Amino acid sequence: MTMEEVIELLRIISDFSDEEIDKYYPFIEIHFAKYKNAVFLDGDKERMIVLVAAKIYYEISKMQANSNISSFKAGDITVTSPNADVERAKSIYLSALENASDLVEDIGFAFRSV
Repeated sequence: MTMEEVIELLRIISDFSDEEIDKYYPFIEIHFAKYKNAVFLDGDKERMIVLVAAKIYYEISKMQANSNISSFKAGDITVTSPNADVERAKSIYLSALENASDLVEDIGFAFRSV
């Protein structure tokens, strides 16, 4: 699995422009780093590419959701909340996670102080 494969799928599922990909490239690189040395069987590799791209899309969508615009229409222009994008990204991620659940494992949890 290469970062280029993940970015190519990220472009498709997110509809990000080249400028947005460039803007978030360091963030993409950080999230991809933990998977770059993983070895997968061919069918597993494709599922992991989908999972990693979906996770990155979800994380970027959450970062972009800082706008307070909920929804309004002015003539032919409609502006909607970025929260709709977050929900879309979340559903794509959860679907990818379900599809690749046999390839990932929960390695623990953290305690919160009282």
